[in-house]
Amino acid sequence: MANYTDIEKQNLLQTPVIEILAHYGKDIRQSGRNMYFSPFRDERTASFSVKPGGFLWFDFGIGEGGGALDLVCRLSGCRRNEAMDILATINGKYPNLEQEVRRRRAEPKRTASAVIITKVRQTFTNTRLISYAESRGISKEILDRNCQQVDYRLASRPNVIITAIGFMNDNGGYSLRSSRTKISSSSFISTIKGPEDARGRIYVFEGFFDYLSYLAIRKTVSLRESALVLNGVGNVSHALKVLEGYREVNLLLDNDDAGRKCRDIIWDHLTGEGLSINVCDLSALYGRHKDLNSLLCTNPDTELPSNDTEYGHTTTEGGPGTPGQDQLG
Repeated sequence: MANYTDIEKQNLLQTPVIEILAHYGKDIRQSGRNMYFSPFRDERTASFSVKPGGFLWFDFGIGEGGGALDLVCRLSGCRRNEAMDILATINGKYPNLEQEVRRRRAEPKRTASAVIITKVRQTFTNTRLISYAESRGISKEILDRNCQQVDYRLASRPNVIITAIGFMNDNGGYSLRSSRTKISSSSFISTIKGPEDARGRIYVFEGFFDYLSYLAIRKTVSLRESALVLNGVGNVSHALKVLEGYREVNLLLDNDDAGRKCRDIIWDHLTGEGLSINVCDLSALYGRHKDLNSLLCTNPDTELPSNDTEYGHTTTEGGPGTPGQDQLG
């Protein structure tokens, strides 16, 4: 690695994302508001977001983002100090440094510890998990109906059994949560088909605690309509094909930048040419809160009517903006 002054480092870190993509020969055509096709895979729907200003990015397909250094590391598979040398090359400094980085790059990437499921129970008996769920406004009845008590171990710690709340995805893997745990055995979407499905209305949630919170707010243990849980915004590309089959898609995503970007991806895809789907953004119902669970924890007596159309929520006719007022909490 070359030696850089603090000013030089600052300038290199301000390398525009588009310039980096161009350096690697990636597609830099814009598709929608600040959206581009991912440089990490082939795709039909753009899922790579570049923030206004051009220095920060987020890829919804992998659920990762960052700045110039992170992008170069991801594209080159190199370490951060090596990425700085590549940025210097992109900016016209030390043109031979990138070749040196390629010669040095031999270390394998670290991977997350594998999760090995050892036991699954359909009824919760672990009092710590029950208390944790109740602290977040979720009753044992909702847990028993929608989740499993999962014992697992990590490949890196094979002799230690860990117990968590498990929420199964469509690939048979689990999102695992406890007061100390936030991990997945494999990450994928979860679809819950309601008895009144008939490809009519479906609700979309970012995480499974948002889904459980919605059930708690509606004072029920299940929905008549269907639901889809992303289990992380990185799975949004997997959800699009499923959502195409419904006449009405109700979005209850997080009120943060990642949630809004995810909403825009779904909105742009489902309102595209050849599709006639009513997309409804309901995030303003908890507009003063990050998500539904935050609303539930702040105001446990929050109520929702059975028919969401009473809220006058935004539909495809008005674009993906949210309603003007926070109507809950």
